[in-house]
Amino acid sequence: MAVYLVNIVLIIFWRMCFTQKRFSDARKYFCIIAAFQWILISGLRDLSVGEDTLNYYNHFHQMKQISWGVTLENLLNVSFQEVLNRDPGYVVLIKLFQLFSGSYQLFLFAIAIFY
Repeated sequence: MAVYLVNIVLIIFWRMCFTQKRFSDARKYFCIIAAFQWILISGLRDLSVGEDTLNYYNHFHQMKQISWGVTLENLLNVSFQEVLNRDPGYVVLIKLFQLFSGSYQLFLFAIAIFY
C-alpha cells in the first residue's frame, strides 16, 4: 500500500513541477513520467499482490507445455463452437510472448506497457 501512496505523492509532485509551463511539452512529459511510474509498479509486482496474480503466473508456465496446435485448436473451438473457455486471446498472447521470453516478470512489463 505504501508503494501506491508514494506513487500518488510523486505524481502530485510532478504535476506541480510541470504546471509551471516552463516549456511547451510540459503536459506530455508529465504523462510520460506518470505512465512510467505505473508501468514500474505493475511490472515489478510480486506474486502475492492481487487475488489472481498467482493463478496467472501458474497459467503462464502451464502454457509452456502446450503446443501451438492445441492452442490454436482451442481458439477455434471457442470462436466457432461457442464453447465456454477462459480468455482464448490471452492464451495466444502468452504463446506469442513466450516466443521471445519465458519470464513472467517481463510478461508483466509487456502487459503494463501495452495496456
